[in-house]
Amino acid sequence: MSAEKITAKILADAQAEAQRIREEAQRKAEGIISRAKEEANGIVQQAQKEGETLATEEKKRVLSRAEMEARRAILEEKQAQIKEVFERARQKVEGMPRGEYTRLMESLLLKVVEDGDEEVILSDEGKGRLEEGFLERVNERLRGEGRKGEVSLAAERRDIGGGFILRKGKKEINCSFASLLDSKREDLEGEIADILFSKPGEE
Repeated sequence: MSAEKITAKILADAQAEAQRIREEAQRKAEGIISRAKEEANGIVQQAQKEGETLATEEKKRVLSRAEMEARRAILEEKQAQIKEVFERARQKVEGMPRGEYTRLMESLLLKVVEDGDEEVILSDEGKGRLEEGFLERVNERLRGEGRKGEVSLAAERRDIGGGFILRKGKKEINCSFASLLDSKREDLEGEIADILFSKPGEE
């Protein structure tokens, strides 16, 4: 599995959730509008004695407030569900089978190594999920590309979940899955929102 497939997994998760999320958001909006209409109709009935014009204006104000509340509720639902999509994508990537997880880590490492003598910082959990010979294979590939091929495992551990931090001297590159997904989030949020909340037939 290549590093680029992280993005594909995010979008695949978003697509799988789309119908359920659309229906949930729509139900919330319809409930708000329905309650507002009932309130507006009640106001109209109570205000009829005071004049039809006053009742109509009050009804418009109530419906306007309800529409604003519905739009706000839908926006909050979108934001919550987009956050959930990214979290589920992270969990899915971190929960890969051991061999697939190791190959992804090797692919990521080969992309970010510069000199070939950096240190790799892992979490305790992440280290336990890697197959034997992980760094040996990476270093062999690096030597085949004319680089040093002396990447080593740091004794230090950090609470980063899946992925790694690449360090040389004081310079660090954060390649934890959480960090990688955050870096992609701004670029992908619009696309995911389109997938999640477009009307059927619009995708």
